[in-house]
Amino acid sequence: MCNRLHKYSLVLLACSWAHLAYAQSPAPAKQATESAALLLGTWTVSTSSYESTHRVSKTTTTKKSVSVHCNVCPEITFKANGTGYVTTEGGDEALSHFRWHVSHGTLLLTNDKAAGKATATLADGSYNIVPLTGIQGGPAVDLVDKRNTRQLLVKLGSSDEVPVEGGWRNANGTAIFYRTLAFSDLSAVFTSAGDTIYRFHYALDYPTRTLWLRDAFNKRRSARILKADRDSLVVDQLWDLSTPQRFYRSQVNNPR
Repeated sequence: MCNRLHKYSLVLLACSWAHLAYAQSPAPAKQATESAALLLGTWTVSTSSYESTHRVSKTTTTKKSVSVHCNVCPEITFKANGTGYVTTEGGDEALSHFRWHVSHGTLLLTNDKAAGKATATLADGSYNIVPLTGIQGGPAVDLVDKRNTRQLLVKLGSSDEVPVEGGWRNANGTAIFYRTLAFSDLSAVFTSAGDTIYRFHYALDYPTRTLWLRDAFNKRRSARILKADRDSLVVDQLWDLSTPQRFYRSQVNNPR
């Protein structure tokens, strides 16, 4: 009788531990969803790090990490539909396109050879996604391939997070002297009285409600978003405007 009770107690204890371990471990599907959501948006590739092997003698080698900082950093956009593209810093034309998805916390990426116009920034293959904290400039991740080469990505924002694509017209402008904004996937145009004043690259960071803008001279500016929805876009300041400007969605052609 004692032996039966002892065995029964052990079975209950084992089941309890298994249930506790299962409850504390997130499901792989949930992990993949969270990792995929983390990558959505536009990132700048600021640093590449790789291990360099040096031979000291016939039998001895040493390894050290070498970091390469870019002069004109490429920017990578991951879209929610499983596609993405690479542009030069502040560029308005895609250099290459790719398809991507996340499985068990690993990024699987395949470049579109037909749509690519230049060497891809990220080669075909799998990358471990390593979220980082304390990186100046915003959220950051390391993408680590099988050769332990690391690509440091710092987030600029995402055009998917705020529905701004299309045309917007300044509510305070007259029929002659009005200002408009036109957003597309890669760039935007700011016009005044029908003349193009600025053509710029943009990114949106919805959690901080910040609109990042970069002009042709690579000067980075930001405007605070007070409201962004299907009806209106309100910012504190835009370029040389000294007062807050309110823009409403209108039938303005998208820049391409």
